[in-house]
Amino acid sequence: MAGVLETLVEGLAKYSWRTFFGIFIASSAMLLFPDRLGAKDWVNANKVYLVIALLVSGAILLTHVVTLVHARITEHRDRRVDLRMVPGDPLHANWSISQSPSDKKPMMILLCSMNFAHSENISIILKRGYLSGTREVFAMNPIVVEGTQNGHESICISVTPVKAKPGNKLKARLVFVDQFNNKHKSEKITFKPNTIPDDFIKTKILTAFPNCAFCGQPVTFEDQAKEAQMTAHTVCIWH
Repeated sequence: MAGVLETLVEGLAKYSWRTFFGIFIASSAMLLFPDRLGAKDWVNANKVYLVIALLVSGAILLTHVVTLVHARITEHRDRRVDLRMVPGDPLHANWSISQSPSDKKPMMILLCSMNFAHSENISIILKRGYLSGTREVFAMNPIVVEGTQNGHESICISVTPVKAKPGNKLKARLVFVDQFNNKHKSEKITFKPNTIPDDFIKTKILTAFPNCAFCGQPVTFEDQAKEAQMTAHTVCIWH
């Protein structure tokens, strides 16, 4: 038994999780399979010490795991940067309708400008962007935020489902995701409908493509969605 206690003491002195893992496995095996190990008499004589070794090594291993998890969470939290976002000229914030190339369903295109800044010594790369309550259709062009002197950025995001209503403004937050998978929410931005001029609809869109991009049926000027970049019934977008 002196050997077991000596190993435990040495492990405590060295604070090696590998040592405690070995003690935990060895003591567990001795207690569970004494007959197979040919040590039944020895185990019966030293069962109390083996149980102590099992409990102590198990507790230390659990502490090590909890400490490791806490360190990883702290490291991840420390990576989070206080990214500041200030919307640009509200005149440049608008929404329109297009067609998703993957499923041929309506998608909403958001255009705006934004100023980004932070005070850390690392570069933040914004790899994704979407509107709260939607999912992105196309990945946006990555935006690299170097620090406090980052320039003015133009944003173009394609999302689904369509949250805006025909002819109405849309007030919502943009969500940006950085290279650490941290999310950064903007303040609420007002997007105005980007309506196509009537003359352009009559002489260009409906003349060149008379049928709806979604149902394939002819579209009249009255039925054409004014925010659509292609021929489309209003009811086919907002049904």
